[in-house]
Amino acid sequence: MPSLLLLIDNPAFGPLLQETLEAQSIRTTLSGCMMPDDVAQLIVEHHYDLALIYSAQGDTDTLSCLKRVRELTEMPVYVLIEGKRDALLSAFDNGADDALQIPVSAELIARKIKAFVKRVIEKDKHVQSYDIGDYTLDTSRQLLYYKGKLTAELTGKENALLELLASKQGQTIDKSLILVRIWRENNYFNARSLSVYINRLRHKLSHDGRIVITNVKGSGYKLYLTS
Repeated sequence: MPSLLLLIDNPAFGPLLQETLEAQSIRTTLSGCMMPDDVAQLIVEHHYDLALIYSAQGDTDTLSCLKRVRELTEMPVYVLIEGKRDALLSAFDNGADDALQIPVSAELIARKIKAFVKRVIEKDKHVQSYDIGDYTLDTSRQLLYYKGKLTAELTGKENALLELLASKQGQTIDKSLILVRIWRENNYFNARSLSVYINRLRHKLSHDGRIVITNVKGSGYKLYLTS
């Protein structure tokens, strides 16, 4: 069952939307707090498939919360916006995957999210292996194969880190996102640990000289193949 985080400080609309979504078999966590640290704590402690943000205090608070969520995770985010064209455009500029204009019915939101879950999230959950050059990563069993031959049994963190990098091949993944998603906290000591794990993966992928895991200075890490 997909899991949805509702960041809604409207005491009337939040519970109504939660009830409507759960009637569509979408598990929800409702939080009426839009404070950045509390939002971060929710995301760090739980895995959500999608977040929906709406502040009755106005679009400025909604977009501020959106920015904080986007700093921590790449999960899909929907926002509800009270303003018109410029406010909707700002939502997309700040990382929203979709923006709906208030007033909008809870039923319409639920239908839209259910369609997204079916089309994207449930499809992605079926991915159990990734091809990385001449390697294949079996994420379900935490095994790494080179040209069909088993070469390594991965630890949980190695498997999660390589899966994240492999799912975004050719793209830079923000270091803070990696640390929050896998180490659950972005701090100096975990960042040092991440560097160690990156070097471990480089060694375990060393049979294929085309594979590069590079540190993009000031940003994060990227896995890609050279020609």
